[in-house]
Amino acid sequence: VGLAFYQKDFNIYALNRPIFFQANGKGQHNFEDLTRGSLLLSEGRAEGADLPVQQRVMTCSDRRTQRYSFVTSLTNADYYPGVHALLKGLRAVGSEHDLLVLIPEAQQHELVPRLKSWGCHIATAPPVAIKEDLNAEGHYWNETFFKIRAAGLTEYQKIIMIDSDMLIRKNIDHLFARPSMTAVAAGKTLRPDWIQLNTGLVVLEPSNSLFQLLLNSVEPAVRRKREGGLTAGDQDVFHQAFPDWPNRHDLHLPENYNIFSFDLDQLCGRQPQSFYEDIFVVHFAGPNKPWHRPPVIEVSDDRNLLPNLGFWM
Repeated sequence: VGLAFYQKDFNIYALNRPIFFQANGKGQHNFEDLTRGSLLLSEGRAEGADLPVQQRVMTCSDRRTQRYSFVTSLTNADYYPGVHALLKGLRAVGSEHDLLVLIPEAQQHELVPRLKSWGCHIATAPPVAIKEDLNAEGHYWNETFFKIRAAGLTEYQKIIMIDSDMLIRKNIDHLFARPSMTAVAAGKTLRPDWIQLNTGLVVLEPSNSLFQLLLNSVEPAVRRKREGGLTAGDQDVFHQAFPDWPNRHDLHLPENYNIFSFDLDQLCGRQPQSFYEDIFVVHFAGPNKPWHRPPVIEVSDDRNLLPNLGFWM
């Protein structure tokens, strides 16, 4: 899979001091070493064994029974404000889990310093390339499909893949208990024919087989969309790989876990008050992001739906 992890990003603090995994003097961990379980503790022992389980150093035998994380992708500096707001939102609602930011390895020197200063965990990976004859827009495709690299993060038992243009309003840690491929058919309430999953928020159990399935689905998804004169993205790859998802109602979350910002006025106007109160995640999909301009959203009855817009400032 070709992922690398920065040494500092795997600190687990016990008794107010960091314990590092040894990285052979390079400051990075090779992904294959992680999955083979060949790492040593720099101090030679697992300290903090009497601490709560979330504060212990993970050994090779228990790391996949405890490792949950939110994962977002960052492919260019334009989305820094979104990542920062996502991190602030998770902290504001009291999430117990980390945010891992997945970045292209070629841009690590550009993107890593600011992310580390915020306390994000960071993983790097090569871009997802497709055949030259399909890659007419080159860089666009690589950025769009990079997100599927998250499916190969086998260091984690389960992740919540989440876009950096989402506003966290309530704690969603409970979603880690849901099965892999749990997601929302976002927009379906107002558009009944929108039955496919939206990849803004997806629960995944990373595995090599899942990553390979998605990777093998990239080119068929691109070809299918181009036949209709359209461009494809990571969401189309998931639709290609999991065509039966619309019929898997056990994997469907209600829309308040991924509600489009441009639908808020209509939905809050026609739904009971409890719908407004139970919105967990607002998704600022589309080209206009909150950090590009003040997000002007008219909400019925002048309700203060988005109290945390300052996260993007």
